[in-house]
Amino acid sequence: MKISNNLRTLKLNSDSLYQIGYFLLILNQVLAQSQYNEIGVTSLLLKVSRWFLICFFGILIFKKGKYPYNRKGFFWIVFSFISLVEMAFFNGKLLLIIMFLLVISSYKVEMNALIRNHVSALVVGVIIVVLSSFIGILDTLGVYKQFDNVTGFLFKQNNIRYAFGFINSNIIPITGLYLYLYVILIKRDSYKFFYDIVAVLLNYIIFLYCGSRVCILLVLLTAILRWGIVFCRRWFVRLLVPADLIILIGCLFFSLLLPISSFYSTPIVTVIDRIFTARITIIRNVLSKYPITLWGYGDIVTDNSAEYLVLDNGYIALFVKRGIIIGIIFIVFLIMMIWNAKRNSDAYLLLFISIMIIGNIIDNSILHYITFPIYILSFNGLLSANVQKYLRGSGIYG
Repeated sequence: MKISNNLRTLKLNSDSLYQIGYFLLILNQVLAQSQYNEIGVTSLLLKVSRWFLICFFGILIFKKGKYPYNRKGFFWIVFSFISLVEMAFFNGKLLLIIMFLLVISSYKVEMNALIRNHVSALVVGVIIVVLSSFIGILDTLGVYKQFDNVTGFLFKQNNIRYAFGFINSNIIPITGLYLYLYVILIKRDSYKFFYDIVAVLLNYIIFLYCGSRVCILLVLLTAILRWGIVFCRRWFVRLLVPADLIILIGCLFFSLLLPISSFYSTPIVTVIDRIFTARITIIRNVLSKYPITLWGYGDIVTDNSAEYLVLDNGYIALFVKRGIIIGIIFIVFLIMMIWNAKRNSDAYLLLFISIMIIGNIIDNSILHYITFPIYILSFNGLLSANVQKYLRGSGIYG
């Protein structure tokens, strides 16, 4: 009787339902990046539960009712239409639809709670996979990699990189980097120096086992930039906005143009290619086999070396797999986010976007579950007449 009374008093409103569904869907996406997705039964369970959650969020959109779109919110209407067209007629992927459903159904969701929910789902997913590898359900997948004198600076010359149950040894380092960024985004001015020390030490331990030199360097860069906010916020915002735009252009040039340009054979590019473990060369091979098209190739089948790079460079993955139209939409989105962060003097969001732009040189997180909260934040912020007022009401600002 007592249990029955408690159940009657439990109120699951749209916000609570969204948070529960969101946690389960992000957890599903994390597990889908593990070797569980390569086991028949668990792979089927992941797919079935994914479709169930997709239907759940579709119903939630209709349950919430009207959405007050303004001109900038129109961006998401265009995005949803193009995503549906690509999925139906070309080489679209379900991830676009998942992101659209999560973004639209998030209207009026408390952002602080959502980011904490996202962090919890990432942590729980990683713990499940890593523990599964420790007890022998999944393989640790140790990969031996030798670094030369250029790429081995600060690090061991010989390195075994462990995936600990995931399909790629970069997944845990990238997750560690973004967890650090999300905690900064949540805590903002209340973030303590002690947290930086813990974050750097934990990510360095991850590096020792999983590798990914660029990730540990990005963690260090994040700590430095965060202290730039602490000591000189106004100048930080002023300098980082043009810097982000320049870095974004540079990353696009590095990923899409440099490998097929005449600069490719120059000595300096050869050195850069060695630092980035032949990424420029592999991109060149990928683009020679799969030139960038309007709608992309979807999940292309390549040899191992090419496939490695497609997965490990967000810009080439975006334009080769999804095509020019979707690629441009996401680049425009990044520019919009930079502009809105500047307009609202949001130094912490600028910090997040900066690391996200640079990080996609070595990983694919532009169109990825790990960055979903940024798109959701954009959607809800763009629909608000005053973005900072919305963020304060959501608990993002104190």
